[in-house]
Amino acid sequence: MNDKKRIENKELLDAFINKVGGLHDALVHEAMLLNTGYVDLAGSMFGDVDLPNARLVIQSQFDDVIGVELDLKEVSIFNLCFTRDFRLEGEMLQDAIVLYPYGKENAEKGQLRAKSASYRILGIESRGPKFTLSSICEDDFTDDERQVVSEE
Repeated sequence: MNDKKRIENKELLDAFINKVGGLHDALVHEAMLLNTGYVDLAGSMFGDVDLPNARLVIQSQFDDVIGVELDLKEVSIFNLCFTRDFRLEGEMLQDAIVLYPYGKENAEKGQLRAKSASYRILGIESRGPKFTLSSICEDDFTDDERQVVSEE
């Protein structure tokens, strides 16, 4: 997807958080861990020690940011508490981006840590209960992944 924006430094992270209003009055509509490993047709396992990727679809009540698709690569921490209000904060470490959905002071309640992150702002089609990750994931498969899926 060409309209994804990578969050590569603190300035871009701060701009993302500002653009989405800290995700105030938003909710995680759907979240998925995408493990790059797999078990082949013969039962052999590959990539089982690799860190997974993740995708979240976040819906907002605001008209200027209706929804956000957030992609995380090589996720080492994926912790969300769904009963708390978002007050998104984040930091860039030497080898990771860390997002604190409920603020850094509440890191034990929620933290997303990954090697890299990107996002895209979604339109009105992302509102409602029927919008799903499966409706947006097909474009992100690589040719190798398509071959593995078609073999099964």
